Amino acid sequence: MQNSSNTLFSEAEWQSAGGLLTLQSICNQPRLWREGFALIQQHRAEIERFWQQLADEPRNIILCGAGSSLSAARVAAQWIRQQTGKSIQVLASTDIVVKPELYLENKPTLLVSVTSSGSTPESTAVFELAERLIDDCYHLIVANDPQGELPKRSQHHAKTLYIPAPIGTKNGSFAAAAEFTLPIWYLLLIFLPQQWDIAQRALDVYQHGADYFLSQQADKIAAIAKRDAPVVISLGSSSLQFIAADASLKLLEMCNGRQATDDFSTLAFRHGPKLIVNQPVTVVCYLSPDQEILRYDLDMATELAAQRHPQGKIIGIYAANDERVAQACDEYLHFDSPELTQLPEVFSGLLYVMFAQLLGLLRARQLGVTPDLPSNDGKVAKVCKVTIYGQD
Repeated sequence: MQNSSNTLFSEAEWQSAGGLLTLQSICNQPRLWREGFALIQQHRAEIERFWQQLADEPRNIILCGAGSSLSAARVAAQWIRQQTGKSIQVLASTDIVVKPELYLENKPTLLVSVTSSGSTPESTAVFELAERLIDDCYHLIVANDPQGELPKRSQHHAKTLYIPAPIGTKNGSFAAAAEFTLPIWYLLLIFLPQQWDIAQRALDVYQHGADYFLSQQADKIAAIAKRDAPVVISLGSSSLQFIAADASLKLLEMCNGRQATDDFSTLAFRHGPKLIVNQPVTVVCYLSPDQEILRYDLDMATELAAQRHPQGKIIGIYAANDERVAQACDEYLHFDSPELTQLPEVFSGLLYVMFAQLLGLLRARQLGVTPDLPSNDGKVAKVCKVTIYGQD
């Protein structure tokens, strides 16, 4: 790290501020993605056998999760649908457990459980419900903790695939950064082994982009974190709308609810919610590297910059230095990675979300909140406690 980040992201300083685990989770992501890619490659034969078992027969494919895990599934599903041509549902496990018969038909199914801990009550309940309600059900488990309940069950279930995450993915921080991005990465790799060459190219872009962002954009993030805004709103199109959703959640969580947030897809924001810019809000636009989508994103940023409250701010997050973004937004930050514009749009999200993660870290400190354990009053637990009621 260069000078600006040496001060802002000093491990000794964040140790005393109670944010070291969160900082490490953010900064270690490019390494964990690379290690995760190596682990997936080591299990290639196992992955190929799993897909061969499923063959090409018609099968419901359901990706499910809750919170950040649900957003991760939604991010990945965009590209998986496009590349495979398969119909893929993304459902909240929190919805399935309430009325399972609405979602779990007795048809050949692949249930993809995305869960950080692997032990949330909803994720284990959905697994059990699928086994009870569906005669022919395969399971793909994407979990960050190998000691979780679902990874343990995979050892005794013949129709299940589980590939462990790299050591350190789950490191004990509350609003865990890598626990969101690693599942996206794993879903892309496991579903699409034929696209691993694209993933390999992305890894070098990720490392450079993260290094540049931490060293060259740190002061800008710190300045944004110091500003008070009634709401910080995140916008994104296509898969980036789900990156925006997790960005919003991360900022809310790390600040223990003391920073209000919201998120929308870029075009949906015009349909009523945009009136919030009459207040001095901050709007963060996650701008797509896909040049066709970018036209819509830039139109929105330009419109908001012209219509915002005088004390409001429109901030753009983009792949590389680009004069169009500079003109459209009040401020913008980038990753010095024009190569992202040559990769499928979904790959940009893993880098883009680092802005939200770092903003949450710095904003929490500004508000006097301990980032590693912001909810120390027990209102929200790392693994939510839920009573699962039996079905009649």
